[in-house]
Amino acid sequence: RKSGGKLTPLTLIKLLRAVKKPKAIDLGLIAVLPEYQKQGIGKMLVDNAMDALEKEGITKVLLVVFKDNDNGNAFWEHIGFTKRDDLFYRNKYVK
Repeated sequence: RKSGGKLTPLTLIKLLRAVKKPKAIDLGLIAVLPEYQKQGIGKMLVDNAMDALEKEGITKVLLVVFKDNDNGNAFWEHIGFTKRDDLFYRNKYVK
């Protein structure tokens, strides 16, 4: 389908692959409006992205979820993403 000028998961994958050839990718900006949650839409989006990533040779997907996002964390765990205790997420503001 046409995306109306928006970047779709497949478009983002192709854009990233054009820049470099990663084996792991950071998955971001996956969200479903509250009124559409718990209907399988999020899982469908992730499953489609994972299929496309596999076809592109990506072997690992990473993502960041806020610690207090109970629904989000439960979702990712439910579909098989595991929590990593070996990392600290760090950031720095640009002046």
